[in-house]
Amino acid sequence: MKHALLLLVLLPLAACRAQPREIAITLDDVPLVGYYTYPDDFQRIQSIDSMTQALARHDAPYTVFAIGQDVAVEQEGALLDRWLDAGAHLGNHTYTHRNMGDLSVAEGIADIERAGDVLQPIADARGLSIRYFRFPFLAEGVSLEQKQAYADALARMGLYNARVSVSNNDWEFNERYRQAELEEDWEGRYEIGQEYVLHILESIKYWDMVGEELTGRSVRHVLLLHANRINRDYLGAILDSLAADDYTFIDLDRAYADPIYAEPDRWPTENGVSFLEHVRQTRRLEGTE
Repeated sequence: MKHALLLLVLLPLAACRAQPREIAITLDDVPLVGYYTYPDDFQRIQSIDSMTQALARHDAPYTVFAIGQDVAVEQEGALLDRWLDAGAHLGNHTYTHRNMGDLSVAEGIADIERAGDVLQPIADARGLSIRYFRFPFLAEGVSLEQKQAYADALARMGLYNARVSVSNNDWEFNERYRQAELEEDWEGRYEIGQEYVLHILESIKYWDMVGEELTGRSVRHVLLLHANRINRDYLGAILDSLAADDYTFIDLDRAYADPIYAEPDRWPTENGVSFLEHVRQTRRLEGTE
């Protein structure tokens, strides 16, 4: 039964698609989720290498969004080098990873700038540019005024809001997966992993359907994942399935050239979700759906 489930995971999502599908891969909370839950640097490095090697096998461009205070810790700064040595593009994910809706605009802007103070010298030393910023929890503000203030601040800093089309709950699966690992419940961990891959593929399928409803075509997707244990072990299976379904892996520049990401967003939320949902709710509010 388990082997049959794994085969189902790796089957193409829709075998007869004629329309091209494109997706950009992003990983949040770099250098590594749960740094102190790993017993040693060997296992931390092994986790990062597992993810970067899975991406390299598919020649997939990817962007990692780093938390400034984690990079500022000497050990985790070295782990960020591991990502960049493997070819990752670098993005800003604030210094403290707090929900921006819980902060004043001034506090939120300061948190973004403080992360930039840590990350920019690293980027400069490699000749890299930091052009993308991702809101923690995809929370862009609890009011239209707060959203606009953050948008204006990002524009002044030369940062583009790295919105997501495929949101999911990989972090919830990771918590269960980590607990099973710590308890050495290998069968339970395996079952969680299989369930997780199916969840991600179904999330991609669902948001692709929403994109088609909004635009009449497949939009260029941006997938949100995290640099965590479960993706250490299952990112490869996810990428394999997407490749089998004829998805092309693209960078964020190409993804955000899709006109869908230029649509207005007048739907403030306390916690974030796919930008496609923001577009759908904005159209409903404006009566243009």
